Amino acid sequence: MKSIYIASLFLAASVFFSSAYASENGWRIHPHGFGPVKVGMTLKEASLALGDDLMATEEENIDCFHVKPQHKFKEMEFMVIGDRISRVSLFQPSTTIKTDRNIGIGDNESRIKSIYNKSLVIEPHQYGDENDHYLTYWVTSKRNFGVRYEVVAGRVEVIHGGNETIQYVEGCS
Repeated sequence: MKSIYIASLFLAASVFFSSAYASENGWRIHPHGFGPVKVGMTLKEASLALGDDLMATEEENIDCFHVKPQHKFKEMEFMVIGDRISRVSLFQPSTTIKTDRNIGIGDNESRIKSIYNKSLVIEPHQYGDENDHYLTYWVTSKRNFGVRYEVVAGRVEVIHGGNETIQYVEGCS
């Protein structure tokens, strides 16, 4: 009984400290993934880089599905296409997970615009009103890797990093 208690404490502590120091240790959303988890990795490679098991959030489809970490970075979700990571997403507020530009859920749209300056592609939000936008930063003009911010009522609601799938609005489409 005592060993189970100690193991539980160890697991809880490791999850807390890994999340608490995420941003200080390079765990940032960026155009190529999240920390050492890169777009193009297999599920096995991504799981090893993350140091955690990735579990499907829905019934797995051969073409496209989503996975979430079991213990660490539970706020994150990864899109998988053809058994490879294509996009990383943050759908929930997090005090530790931000982008490589230090932008997080809840940040103001004007702050994002000032950080990226003229590098952003600004588009109307598919389901929002005239005040809601997609703010997308592409690494190159080829638009193959980038970071997309979904802004509603002037605040970031969702952040995606990865390949062209960051433009997908409803899951895998």
